[in-house]
Amino acid sequence: MIKIQVRLNSVNESIIKNWFWLHIIFIAFYILYVLYKVIMGVNPIYSGIDKPDDFNLLSFIFIIIGFLLIAIPFAFIKLKIYWLYFIAFIAYLLISFGYIRTIDKGLHWEGSDVAWGNYNAALEFNQFGILPGIKNWNERANPYIQSEFSDSVKGIINKYNLSWLAFDKWKANKIPEKYEAGNNRPIMHPPLAPVVLGLWLNIFPFGHWSAEIFMILLEFASIILIFILIGKGLKNYDRILILLLALITTPVMIRFHDPSAEQLSMLLFLLSTYLIFDIQKSSLLKYFLSGLLIGLTFYTKFNIIFYIAIQVIFFIFNSHRVRFKSMMAYIIGVLTVVCVFTILGYYFWLTFLTGFVYSKLYALQKPVTLVQGFSKILYFGPTIILLVLLVILDFNKYINKTLLAPVLLSLAVTMIYLWDVGTWHRYLVFYLPVLCSFLLISKRAINLKTKDILIIPIANFIFIALNIYF
Repeated sequence: MIKIQVRLNSVNESIIKNWFWLHIIFIAFYILYVLYKVIMGVNPIYSGIDKPDDFNLLSFIFIIIGFLLIAIPFAFIKLKIYWLYFIAFIAYLLISFGYIRTIDKGLHWEGSDVAWGNYNAALEFNQFGILPGIKNWNERANPYIQSEFSDSVKGIINKYNLSWLAFDKWKANKIPEKYEAGNNRPIMHPPLAPVVLGLWLNIFPFGHWSAEIFMILLEFASIILIFILIGKGLKNYDRILILLLALITTPVMIRFHDPSAEQLSMLLFLLSTYLIFDIQKSSLLKYFLSGLLIGLTFYTKFNIIFYIAIQVIFFIFNSHRVRFKSMMAYIIGVLTVVCVFTILGYYFWLTFLTGFVYSKLYALQKPVTLVQGFSKILYFGPTIILLVLLVILDFNKYINKTLLAPVLLSLAVTMIYLWDVGTWHRYLVFYLPVLCSFLLISKRAINLKTKDILIIPIANFIFIALNIYF
């Protein structure tokens, strides 16, 4: 065991020592991958989506200014922490705005059922009411009303005799009046994300840009709260700098701003883990609130179910660290959210069923190759990949392994579950702030030179620039 730990330490030290060259290798590898796609005529999984028609110089300048703004002062000038956050925010806005204008100048979301579905559902919640919208969410996914996936869902219902699970939800022979029949969000996802988006649009009713800005603000809030909450009082300036640079320039935090569930689930997941970050000292109230927040995350993104289940199992088998009362407070918090939504008339298990069938049909229609699947990991950029690797290699050195282990295990399970869908980039992004929060408090020294820090935004800029057009 000691020999294994020594080898892990050696790998960690090697990563930090060769930080610059590992980024160079990543850039070279991605350039070769782009050349392979060009030569072989290989299209991305989402062919025709997020690909610009022509080069937009002004938008590209915004991206360059954003990267320069964050790279030059960060690498050469030690700033006050509040100035660090302010410059990071401005840079993030510029990069995001430049990317959006390059990909979708008019913000039409052409070809994206995710953006349109969430946006239209949010407008319907505003127009027809939140409570009626939640109550009718299941009816809008009624498989007994003919659609492209009806026969598949009915086949599973009949095979396993599951008709009783719907109660009175699927007795109607048409979609509830006033609601859009073609929106697939009720089929795939729970309703909380469009509800929250609807509340925002009610306050700031400025169309697509209002929704897009809200997504950007949620993402940046998730990033900055790592340092404000978990890193409070941290004196290691370089560590803050590295993590901040990595998070605001990683391609997945720039590329996916369209209205979806990832942004809200990212924030809720981070807040939930923060409340019980100190597993042994957190109060019963914090465990209960953590359960509430992770329950709300569940009604934003179902994939979090893997984390919830594994976390409760770890609570059970770590009774010497987690009191029984604390575990029950957490579970009661989760169940409180489930009960509220069920009383309001939304049955999550029905969306489980329709979403599972729909995603499997999608996977059959658009099969993912091995190269395409693993290429989605590249969207996290070299820095994030290396940082997560450092967390995994240093696992035994963390005091709060009871929290870290479920995060890592659920991430692995989620990757396996999503393999045939090919969405490792977008659907895994909500793990980033939580994983980086562990690295923030790690005792592992990360001593990087100026060139090592500068290569972080440079590598991500090259990836973004190439990914826009290839």
